Amino acid sequence: MKINSDNLQKVVQRFIAIEPLELGDHPPPWFPGQPDAAKLIEVIAGAADDLPLAYRAAYIAPLCDAVPHLLRSHDDPSIVALNVESLVGAVYQHSGQSVVRGQLRQFLAVVSNYYRSFLSAAKRQAVHFPLPTHGLPPLAVFQHSGSFGPFTFPAEMVKKLCNAEVSIVSLPERLRGHPITWLTVAHETAGHDVLHADPDLLPELVTAVRTLFGGGPLTPGKQPDPDQLQALLWSYWIDEVASDVYALLNSGPAFAYNLAAFLEALIVLRPGLRTTLNRATPFLPLDTHPPGVLRLHVAIGVVKNLTSLAPEDRQMHVENLEALARRQAGGATLTIQGRVEVERDRWVDLRRLNVPLAELEAAARRVGAFIATAPLQSFNGHTVQDIETWDADDERIALLIADTLLQAGGDAEAAKNLGDDAQLLAGATLAVLKEPALYEPINFALAVALDESYRRDSVLGYAFVHPMFELEPIPVPPDSQPESDPRAGPQETGIGAPPTPQPAETHTPVEPQQES
Repeated sequence: MKINSDNLQKVVQRFIAIEPLELGDHPPPWFPGQPDAAKLIEVIAGAADDLPLAYRAAYIAPLCDAVPHLLRSHDDPSIVALNVESLVGAVYQHSGQSVVRGQLRQFLAVVSNYYRSFLSAAKRQAVHFPLPTHGLPPLAVFQHSGSFGPFTFPAEMVKKLCNAEVSIVSLPERLRGHPITWLTVAHETAGHDVLHADPDLLPELVTAVRTLFGGGPLTPGKQPDPDQLQALLWSYWIDEVASDVYALLNSGPAFAYNLAAFLEALIVLRPGLRTTLNRATPFLPLDTHPPGVLRLHVAIGVVKNLTSLAPEDRQMHVENLEALARRQAGGATLTIQGRVEVERDRWVDLRRLNVPLAELEAAARRVGAFIATAPLQSFNGHTVQDIETWDADDERIALLIADTLLQAGGDAEAAKNLGDDAQLLAGATLAVLKEPALYEPINFALAVALDESYRRDSVLGYAFVHPMFELEPIPVPPDSQPESDPRAGPQETGIGAPPTPQPAETHTPVEPQQES
């Protein structure tokens, strides 16, 4: 499917209208005051039984023990507040009284699917990969303030804060009713959280990327030559770049389309978020994210090397990505000034180096291709595509989901069993890029599908009997319906959402409205 530039702009405008970086509607329970230990223990205890049992020992118990430390985890009170809301919110937002509970569970289904796609022990054993050091999928939270955007606390950071080895993925609360935007979270969960679960992986990639460009050691006090510069830049950006690569292998080229639209929207809302390679002085660190245009060229390098995708599909996606990259490209030359880290406590100061954009784009494609195809010792000599890749079957299912969403005529149930979460999100992205005017029904149908995904999730979901044969379903009382029907209200949707105060009105589903 060719991406139409006008349609992409309409999707960008949809994302802008969400205002994801602003405050949400549901602050933490201690707001506007500061949390204290007694309040935190109270809200954790009030929701502990709503989480799957596996998290009781692995997360909730160490979190309760670490509450005093968590309240002293930083000298900056605003950072303490962020740490507390992220770690404690990942528990209390599961409470039956939480208005975000239903959508949180939809989001957790996505997070779990991304994570397990790379780190499932059974899947790794089948292809002779090393087993991961972290077992449980991440928990998640909708952050009241969207000012940080989507982010993750990798398991090693959570361990520093509360001695639990469970990652936390955070999404601005204003995005909770817009699961189409959640495809970008593959960067966090199929990316960062996976990379940090294999302790030797990132150091190996750093060394490999430096070797890829060569150039030899950098002479102290001298500026790097072109090969040395590329080696420095791409090894410095490796955590972010590899996260994009892994997200694309999990969710397909639609990840890059979704990310491009989302980043365009954020830059309109906050122009200062645009990645700059020209710091005011050479002593300020460069952004750890490469500019958006280079991220798209990384994606091109990956797509060209999707070993199980049909050549004509690869070519179509490459042409789409090239068009998106031209849309984001600026001048023919980029000025680079700032510090890049070589290793712990060793930095190199880059001083106003003028680099042709074409050289950086070519390097980006080279790095994307390398990460997607290189055999790695961390994987016992396998490539990452031996465990996860976007293949012809994924492509077929995503297109089927997109067509179904466009043709369903308002039937939100039509697509829910057609694919896994990555395929659903990719299909929904393709559908809305084809018909932006159908954003609301596509978004709504996606939420319905993610409810079903949560029910069936192997870690988070419900326990079901295995009957000998099918019988008529057991009747349930009418007042039990609102929690299981994601269409019961425009905001508090999804599994486990609080019952509405007027049960008689819940039998007629209400179509969700776009959040302002």
